[in-house]
Amino acid sequence: MKRDIYMRIMLFYDVAMSTPEAVKEYTQFHKSIIRRGYIMIQNSVYAKIITAGSKYKSELIYLEDKIPVNGNIRTILITDTQYYNMVMLRGNRLINEDINDTERYLKL
Repeated sequence: MKRDIYMRIMLFYDVAMSTPEAVKEYTQFHKSIIRRGYIMIQNSVYAKIITAGSKYKSELIYLEDKIPVNGNIRTILITDTQYYNMVMLRGNRLINEDINDTERYLKL
């Protein structure tokens, strides 16, 4: 049986919220990434588990359609090993990181 290789999409964003329209755009963007399966790592840093790097392009297309006009949004694709080798200088992993770990990832 072939074992899936898990990757993490790391999403970093900074969105200006200086007008009511900008706040609305941000809110829509934030709700869309949560619905898409991204979990918060820390403020404005989200991650999503995918089973193959090939799904990364479809995520980028989705995000490009949802990003606010006045935003700085970046992504990077890393392996699960790289993610777990991340050094935490201060603080602890959030509970949602443990709950949404690959061990609990449901393959449909």
